Amino acid sequence: MYGNDLSLGRNHYTADTAKLVTFDDCARSEIHWSDGAWVYELFDTRAEAIENLHRLGFDVSKAVSNTSGPDKGHDMNLELKQAIADLKQAQRDLASGKLKPVPYADIRGPALCKAVVALAAEQGVALEPIHCIDTRGELPIVVKDNGAYGEQFAATLTAHCRPRTGAIPERAAQADGRWCYITHFDAERMVLAQSE
Repeated sequence: MYGNDLSLGRNHYTADTAKLVTFDDCARSEIHWSDGAWVYELFDTRAEAIENLHRLGFDVSKAVSNTSGPDKGHDMNLELKQAIADLKQAQRDLASGKLKPVPYADIRGPALCKAVVALAAEQGVALEPIHCIDTRGELPIVVKDNGAYGEQFAATLTAHCRPRTGAIPERAAQADGRWCYITHFDAERMVLAQSE
């Protein structure tokens, strides 16, 4: 654990913001106060860093998350690749027993939400931010500013999902569609298909 002089003696539960930084073989959780105080903690796995932030009361999906290395701005392709890598690593860790189901879900949900938004952006569609998988196990897919899916994103949704715009799932997304819900299973299938 590392911190600056301003952080000495502070209760970590009173921090204002949190940040998660992922490296190749470890992860760092950071907490910051508005007056410039900060504390960094290094963990062997990303899951442990996320668990630490949860313990401190931070919603990891709202914490700033990035990878180490040069600043690449908001390269959506990089965001999509990172989210896919996070999903695959979490699956491997769950299968090997390194992760229990709850920490796995804490990684999978935010990564899946970020990946769907990044995938849409790759295909020229700006979606409203997706904050979480809802209680029905669905993700809301809503186009910003009354835009539409367009042909490419509608085809991607249709190929991997059964979009729901009412009580019954549709067989296909329409190019002029603006909103729908997809199950988290369909979302994961759609996102992981991009890495094949």
